[in-house]
Amino acid sequence: MKREWKCPDSEINFFLYTPERPFKQWVDVRKPKLLDVYGWNPMRKNVMIIHGLSIQEGLQRVHGGLVCVDQ
Repeated sequence: MKREWKCPDSEINFFLYTPERPFKQWVDVRKPKLLDVYGWNPMRKNVMIIHGLSIQEGLQRVHGGLVCVDQ
């Protein structure tokens, strides 16, 4: 059962990969002013890959994925 119902959910992780930092870096989305410290550049095209797996009471399994490209 879910521990909490707040946004952003502590069970959801955000990772940023950039050409300068091509390794997995965890991003604290509760502090958007630090995005530039993580290396995010809003002038670049962005690709978001969202993948999730949720198992909840009453459901066998819910699995989802999404790829979004900034044009």
